[in-house]
Amino acid sequence: MLKAKPELAAVQDEFGDYPAHIFARNDAFIFAQADCDVENFVIELYEACPEAFLTAGFSGQVPFADGIVDWVDNCHQLYRKSAKGVFRVSELKTLTKSTRVINTLCIRAEVQKYTSLPKEVILTPKVLYSFKMLSFVLDHIIQNSYHSISNRREFFLASSKRKEHIINNIATIPFIVRTILLIDNREDIYKLIKLSIVRHIVMNKNTVDLWLLALISGDERAQNCAAHYFCFVSRMTLETLYCSDAVQWSSSDITRFEYTRSELYDGIGRLDGF
Repeated sequence: MLKAKPELAAVQDEFGDYPAHIFARNDAFIFAQADCDVENFVIELYEACPEAFLTAGFSGQVPFADGIVDWVDNCHQLYRKSAKGVFRVSELKTLTKSTRVINTLCIRAEVQKYTSLPKEVILTPKVLYSFKMLSFVLDHIIQNSYHSISNRREFFLASSKRKEHIINNIATIPFIVRTILLIDNREDIYKLIKLSIVRHIVMNKNTVDLWLLALISGDERAQNCAAHYFCFVSRMTLETLYCSDAVQWSSSDITRFEYTRSELYDGIGRLDGF
């Protein structure tokens, strides 16, 4: 149907959702036997309507982000901010557009709650599936941007806005990096680190906040997580960020990467008390 009428991918329903949002919420595909078929269909949806993957649907998230937001919320439980009720972590995004303020709102009133880490963080199949699909779309965008060797000097020119939009949507989920670091099974962490979307959000300056200081000043488990984080960002190279050593990187590519890394390092260095 999509191949016959690709324009259907650009039709929003009454709630503002594109077919991409609806497909992303279909949990039946999480355990699909043929992952390549699912991935190919996601790319067909993207090619038919790239705007859908850049648009927040009825839930306020881009496709495949819902499950990740719920996972972070469930891991960190609820934060009470007033006598009237309780806010979920993700709901704080409706109170302010500032990521730094969002994270700070979660901790200023009760520092002890902030430093008390979730006792158990498990990578669920749905979360892994969501990260995989987002990475597949991201990889597709990146590959298309340097598909033509003649255009290598402008590596991000054609698709940089789309790429950054998807990365920033995930990077601004409060506590997303901390939650990944706290996953109990180290093998599950490595599964995520292999995915491009995860590597990019960890290197994104928007993820740096007071949660890092809380890990550094926490117990042994927390400090180990902080150590893993610093090892990861310190060892990141242009080749490992894009998981490719076969590409001949231009001076512009290298400059962009160094600027991204510098912004991250500067953000860490500016944390009060670091």
